[in-house]
Amino acid sequence: MRKIDHFMFGAKKLPPLAEAFALKAGLSAETGGKHRSFGTYNQLIGGGSSPYVELIAPDEQSDASSVLRSELEALHQPTLHRFIVRATLSDFDALTAAYAAVGIEADVVALSRESQTGEMLHWHLLIPRPNALGVLAPYFIDWGDAQHPSERLTDQFSLLSCEAAHPEPNVVQQLWNALGVSIPVIYAEQPELKIKIQSPQGAIQLP
Repeated sequence: MRKIDHFMFGAKKLPPLAEAFALKAGLSAETGGKHRSFGTYNQLIGGGSSPYVELIAPDEQSDASSVLRSELEALHQPTLHRFIVRATLSDFDALTAAYAAVGIEADVVALSRESQTGEMLHWHLLIPRPNALGVLAPYFIDWGDAQHPSERLTDQFSLLSCEAAHPEPNVVQQLWNALGVSIPVIYAEQPELKIKIQSPQGAIQLP
């Protein structure tokens, strides 16, 4: 099964989102960068060997438009917007086919951003188009030759658990089996993904 790379928490505004994490979990977000093609920017929270946390919001200094930016602008409150799974470019055709088999189209996008040291990071994302699964339709990432963000981040938390819920858990589980994702899925009336972390404030469930 594939490894979760990071969790994407989204909001309309980045500073209040970072402040909420600091208040609730005692986690200090570190500078990330701007995604010029998406019109977004981020801050990051390191988890050592655990998936890191990406805090992301629309970049008010950018007029770039994207589906991701529109989704973030439409949020009524900060939320766990997506989880991102590690893969390689050679996997992307099979992953795209797995999504297509359940009626979800996906695009492969080449991305880059400038790090705080001035280095340009380049990577590829496989992004499913808007669909009914929402947060349960993961992105896939190939970092290529770029330094992985977790290598420079302070270790601030550890992941204790991750679980999903959906009105049709078997449907989600079958898709995830094809995608190589291993997360428990239970029944609930609405799609949902929850994680529990061990933080400076103790064990905390997010969002």
